[in-house]
Amino acid sequence: MNGDGESSTAINAADNKVMGAVALGGGPEFTIADGTGNVFVNLEDKSELLRIDARTLQVKNRWPVAPCEAPSSMAFDAVNSRLFLGCRSKVMAVVDSGTGKVVTSYPIGDKRTLRFSIRTPKLPSRPPAMATFTASARIQGIRTPRYR
Repeated sequence: MNGDGESSTAINAADNKVMGAVALGGGPEFTIADGTGNVFVNLEDKSELLRIDARTLQVKNRWPVAPCEAPSSMAFDAVNSRLFLGCRSKVMAVVDSGTGKVVTSYPIGDKRTLRFSIRTPKLPSRPPAMATFTASARIQGIRTPRYR
């Protein structure tokens, strides 16, 4: 990520060659790859979330993330396709990574560092595909309400 240049440079890790650059249209703060060809970037100065196609180096989606203002950290739940954005507006926004929709938000105060963890039942009484699990994001020791 090139914050001052409002762009991102893709480098092939195998040979360290520059593959290309992506114009972001804002200052990137944090990035996460989902392992399926998407790279998510939050633009702090625009209060937006971008989805970039890692193969074509094109911005595929540009989503507003209100009520999150100035997203400054991000965590990812790959199982449930959820992104957690820590915001300078003192909320954490939970975003559907497929649609870009903010599904909920939680007050977090001044804490914006995110870590994601999933807790599953040790002995589910139902088949694993139907087992209820609890996922939460921890923000420097603050446990957010659970979502399903």
